[in-house]
Amino acid sequence: WEGGDSRYAKLTEYPKYEKIEKGDTIVTSGFSDFFPEGIMVGTVEDFKSETDDNFYSLKIRLSTDFGSLKNVRLIDNTNDEIKELENKVKNVKK
Repeated sequence: WEGGDSRYAKLTEYPKYEKIEKGDTIVTSGFSDFFPEGIMVGTVEDFKSETDDNFYSLKIRLSTDFGSLKNVRLIDNTNDEIKELENKVKNVKK
């Protein structure tokens, strides 16, 4: 989200070789430490290529109306084990 209208977000670096159409559903993949697989994010409102690279920028109409939320729960993920494992992986890649 880049600010402005809380109903929309921008998804960048969507590969051009992947088929995309207006109205397509965006769902979390599970390849994140923060978002589990299968959560509806929103639908593609528009997409465009902003540069001469191999990616699109997508305008997503969010499935959650963040402007109307009243109660939220914040989770402080300070799990030192996760950070330790991430550092080990980074060191192996070097």
